[in-house]
Amino acid sequence: MFGFGPKVPEITVEAVHDLLEKGEKITIVDVRTKEEVARGKIRGTLNIPLNSIQNIEKIIPNKSTH
Repeated sequence: MFGFGPKVPEITVEAVHDLLEKGEKITIVDVRTKEEVARGKIRGTLNIPLNSIQNIEKIIPNKSTH
């Protein structure tokens, strides 16, 4: 996306919906700034601004991706 770091897998809205319907526990990471999040967000998401995403291992140590 920005040419740095490993490629992060993308997931569609439909796939997220299916996982939630199956009862999967998922974490949605919102990479918008605090100001953008203040305008509205999806309940239950985790905000880690894009400029802080390199710290994700410290915030979510045990993660898997879909």
